[in-house]
Amino acid sequence: MTILQIFNRYQNPGGEEASVLRVAETLGTRHKVVRCYFNSGDWATRGGLIESVKQAFLMLYNPASLRRVRREIEELQPDLILLHNLFPVCSAAVLWHVVRSGIPVVQYIHNFRPFSVNGYCWANDHLCDSGLRKNFFPEILAGSWQESRLRTAWYGLVIWGLHLLGAYRRIDHWLAISDFMKRKFVEAGVPEERITTLRHSWCAGPDPSKPPAAKPESTPYMLYLGRLSREKGVDTLLEAWESLSPSPGKLIIGGEGPLRGAVNVRQSKCGSIEYRGLVSGGDKARLLDGATALAVPSRWWEPLGIVVYEAYDHAKPVLAAASGGLTEIVIDGQTGMLHQPGDSAQLAAHIRRVMENPAMVAEMGRAGRKHLLETTRPDAWLDTIDSLLLEVAGRRQGDRPPPEAEGQKSEIGDQRSRACSSGVSSSHDDISVAPTVTDRRYKADGGRSEPHSLPTPLVTNGRTWPARPIRPSTGSDPRSTISVSVYLADQNPGHDRSFGISRMSQVVLEALLASGGVSLETISSRTSQQAPAGVHAAHVLPWGTRRKCTRLLTDHFHPLFRNDDEAPDVYYFPKGYLPWWCHSSRPSVVTIHDTIIQYDEDRYPRWRKRGEYAYWAWMLKHTLRNADRILTVSESSRKQIEAFMDRHGIPPKEITVTYEPCQYEVIAQPETNGKENYVIHLASREPHKRTAHLVRWWHEAEQQDRKMPMLHLVGNMPADVEPLLAKSRSIVKRPFLDEGALQAAYRSARALILPSEIEGFGLPALEAYYLGTPVCYVKGTSVEEVLGVATGKGGFSLEDPESLFAALNEVMAMEAGEIRRCGLLLRKTYAAQKVAERMIGAFHEMIQPR
Repeated sequence: MTILQIFNRYQNPGGEEASVLRVAETLGTRHKVVRCYFNSGDWATRGGLIESVKQAFLMLYNPASLRRVRREIEELQPDLILLHNLFPVCSAAVLWHVVRSGIPVVQYIHNFRPFSVNGYCWANDHLCDSGLRKNFFPEILAGSWQESRLRTAWYGLVIWGLHLLGAYRRIDHWLAISDFMKRKFVEAGVPEERITTLRHSWCAGPDPSKPPAAKPESTPYMLYLGRLSREKGVDTLLEAWESLSPSPGKLIIGGEGPLRGAVNVRQSKCGSIEYRGLVSGGDKARLLDGATALAVPSRWWEPLGIVVYEAYDHAKPVLAAASGGLTEIVIDGQTGMLHQPGDSAQLAAHIRRVMENPAMVAEMGRAGRKHLLETTRPDAWLDTIDSLLLEVAGRRQGDRPPPEAEGQKSEIGDQRSRACSSGVSSSHDDISVAPTVTDRRYKADGGRSEPHSLPTPLVTNGRTWPARPIRPSTGSDPRSTISVSVYLADQNPGHDRSFGISRMSQVVLEALLASGGVSLETISSRTSQQAPAGVHAAHVLPWGTRRKCTRLLTDHFHPLFRNDDEAPDVYYFPKGYLPWWCHSSRPSVVTIHDTIIQYDEDRYPRWRKRGEYAYWAWMLKHTLRNADRILTVSESSRKQIEAFMDRHGIPPKEITVTYEPCQYEVIAQPETNGKENYVIHLASREPHKRTAHLVRWWHEAEQQDRKMPMLHLVGNMPADVEPLLAKSRSIVKRPFLDEGALQAAYRSARALILPSEIEGFGLPALEAYYLGTPVCYVKGTSVEEVLGVATGKGGFSLEDPESLFAALNEVMAMEAGEIRRCGLLLRKTYAAQKVAERMIGAFHEMIQPR
């Protein structure tokens, strides 16, 4: 197999890193193991508040790390991904990406990191197992990670978010390095059938009894090698040693950590304590050769204790705490002695006993060496992990039995090669399709669901996306249904610019459901646009999104609140903005309606705050760079988007025009209408809508005693024209209307006036015609394009007020039959069914075509 091994190296290397390297080297004797390592030391020298904040967010989403992992996956096409530590540099985004890549993932657990912020289940100098229940508050209050409550809180939030997102549940199998670790992870919720104990292997060195002994120290000594911290029990060891009087020899301590200063103080006060600093390589070997015994007084749940193997390799007994996995490798009375964690008196008694009984020490050392040779053989370890990894890879590739049951350990790779060489590859819109395989999903109780078709990873626009199962439909062809997750919490009708988009979204979603080819789930808030009837699942966040703070946080981090084991095929964003946490929402399809934010910034820089313009422009650029498929609502809008991308150096992408449907298409096209003597305008304070422009023109015409209908303004008025409204005889100010009142206003009006300088589509134009009312619009905008399929009447120029009144007279002279014909033709052109078909086509192109 080809195995991709991912590991974030620690700033201070320890036993875990040595184990990771040993795993890679041993597996590499039978498989191709590619190491993808990151280094915490890269951040060690960076300081300052800004850099700290940046690093905090990079823990969540590090684009450089994610790009590297994606590139490795795309180039290698590994059979399996083997994970170790991923924090802080590698980031949570990498975990989310790999568990959704369609490639089997095995997590090697060296500590309690998925259920403990500091990995030790340790806080306030005591064991703290609340993380096993996903409660990280005790660790946060203790500042258990990097001695900072703020950093611990952030890291805890990252881990909690991964649990909420279901990232850990998507891991195919876990490898525990002791039975104790396995039990604790099962207690934390990992299914027992998905976790296997596999203690570390060890390649023993020469028999220490045969070569010449190393030159002994002049005084016998106890040895401690490890991190200098309370959870490792260094303080317990120091108390035990200092209680021995007279001293039976020396205590040599090697290592680094937060208690280094305390060790130095003890050394200065006690002549029999010697601190050697961090020791490794030959220095460590010489210390082990000359030691009487090794002390491992850990107070936390030591997962295994690789330093015990090192002692056994040198035929030295181990005085260990009866903690965690140590009880499985230190045999009390045979290979060493066990004391209660934190019991310095018991440890002191064990120290004196071994220091005064060299014959017992030699016997225990030989027993330890024998135990090491019998239980940690690399060939046995390799056979076990080889069998397990092949089984996991085979399970996800058609539920094949373990290869050793077939007597063909290498057949999986050969079969995959033959399958790929015989597969058919097609190309359409820059999409490469690989052969399909069969998948069986494993239920939480260990049972298996029925097999269904699962496409292998899909390549679009240079990215590889995970193969996803297609949810069965109720129709005759179960493969025809696409599952789509739709984000609606950013649509708060009446409280922001999303009123028209919300109306469009409702119709689009209903049309998608009516098509029978889409299964929808939605994410909304208490105050936002809600899901239509018939969706597969409607997730309503328990807060509103009208306030800027909650809206922004929800927009960017809502993927964390989606708690569903089965990912949808496509993530759809009707309002056209991807979240910052967008890597977990892929493949993504967005409908971008316009680039009005750039238009307003260029022409009306004082309309919004500079920060608001910068933020929304960044959002649009972020979306255009990262969206996997871009939809828009008109050719005019497509040109706007292309110009925006060119202006900001964004690589061009295919943009599909779907147009917009109108919710009034379910209302019968009127034969005739009883018109009243007024025209209607949907007012807005936004400058490009030109409400103030229209009011001034109307007031000037009124001053000239021009014969005109009444002008009804519905909505918000710009403040600068309020005085004109108070003096006008022909302008009526109306508030926002409910749906029934708005329809009545449309029907009775002689015309709708849309003086907007720029529109993405111009949905009110369709609404008006569908209810039997003609429209005046600005020439050159998308409204002219949209209405142009049915009529050329009603266009005017913003440079000439006379052109408005000429256009108004033109449309008010239209006969009821002509207006009806226009409405029917527009209904046919922009039918919701046709828009849905175009969107479904785009969704299909995001997954493997059936």
